[in-house]
Amino acid sequence: PEDVAAFVADPAPDAYDKLVDRLLASPHYGERMALFWLDLVRYADSIGYHSDNPMNVSPYRDYVIRSFNANLPFNRFTVEQLAGDLLPNPTLWQRVATAYNRLLQTTEEGGAQAREYEAKYAADRVRNFGQVWLGGTIMCAECHNHKFDPYTQADFYAMAAFFADVQESPIGRREPGLPVPTADEERRLAELTTAAARARQTLDARAAALGMAALKVDRATASAAEQARAAHDATIPRALVTTAAAPRTVRILARGNWQDTTGPVMQPNTPAFLPPLGKADAKARPTRLDLARWTVSPDNPLTARVFVNRVWRLYFGAGLSKSLEESGTQGEPPTHPELLDWLA
Repeated sequence: PEDVAAFVADPAPDAYDKLVDRLLASPHYGERMALFWLDLVRYADSIGYHSDNPMNVSPYRDYVIRSFNANLPFNRFTVEQLAGDLLPNPTLWQRVATAYNRLLQTTEEGGAQAREYEAKYAADRVRNFGQVWLGGTIMCAECHNHKFDPYTQADFYAMAAFFADVQESPIGRREPGLPVPTADEERRLAELTTAAARARQTLDARAAALGMAALKVDRATASAAEQARAAHDATIPRALVTTAAAPRTVRILARGNWQDTTGPVMQPNTPAFLPPLGKADAKARPTRLDLARWTVSPDNPLTARVFVNRVWRLYFGAGLSKSLEESGTQGEPPTHPELLDWLA
């Protein structure tokens, strides 16, 4: 109420401009914008299935907030999430961004079938990518060609093949995640690491000179320094991130049946009715980085339109097309198509 009253009482001709600048400069701007994005990418702090145990991905939330507050260009925002690990010498936060690929329900249930959950995870990634960046219902092609749009079942599994290099266990989450310390945490960790190393060096030198009985005090000192480092390390947030491995084999699953392994093997590729995938190396297998760059290429007509339409809805209550998740023939045409074209 105080902010509203101050704005109403401000007679300056640039009162509105000042208000907009102040709100955009607020760290809460990034939090507000992150809300809609985190919903889109199905962010959660737990695994979803069965035990619903915690999932270490909170630094990804911080990455999204930081990105909106820094006005990170949307093409970089996209590339870092889909394939930050494949960039040359990726930064810590570019690696954190790839937690996007790990945001899905996983199982720790005894007796779960690994191949079944590999298929579930692959389908989930295609479904979410199609909804978030293409605003399309490509998930309808998991079991058959799309009934209304030109997505084919081959398109669905060719898209799944892009994500086949994501290293993960199909049953359970076994890796602790990448440490993501603040500057202060990193500085303290470095201090404790140095102290532990010095104590260990002193112990080793005295052991060589004196012999594991005369060194009880030195051993205790070295152990205390190492325990302090371990205790501090345990408090640092961690994020499940993407690490590339040898790609799994992806086949077309007849009627989506994960037990049917007779379908043709698919190589990564984008839907045939959209502009062709360009890649850095024409002979190599296409990668997630190729997919990410294709997604934000000026030649791809969908990504910018989908994102602009969502932002318009945030600002004005309804999208230029009310169908935020359906850019195909079952969606609603935009009320102002030339405006949408210009904004995109």
